[in-house]
Amino acid sequence: MLFFILLGRHASQVDDERKKKQQITGTLHMNRDFLKDVQTRAEINKLSLAEQIERWARIGRIAEDNPELNFEFIKDALASTTELEQGKVTKYERKTHKNRKT
Repeated sequence: MLFFILLGRHASQVDDERKKKQQITGTLHMNRDFLKDVQTRAEINKLSLAEQIERWARIGRIAEDNPELNFEFIKDALASTTELEQGKVTKYERKTHKNRKT
């Protein structure tokens, strides 16, 4: 399930994935109108053109693989993943004892 894949990772898994991430340099030919849309959205989101295209590609891939999910869920899941990657997430530790039935 997507929720597990995006949010169920441990911080060590995120570090491993970050190390594996490679950048490829090349040329892409795009429609001018599309590129203008990318530039506009990149400025709004304070991202580079490449980051904006990557963001849209990630959203599109998730939506295509999981048609039952709405955009808000996908956006929130990606935001959570980003927080995990940036180390903004701390481990939850339960402060109360769970009632045990014996």
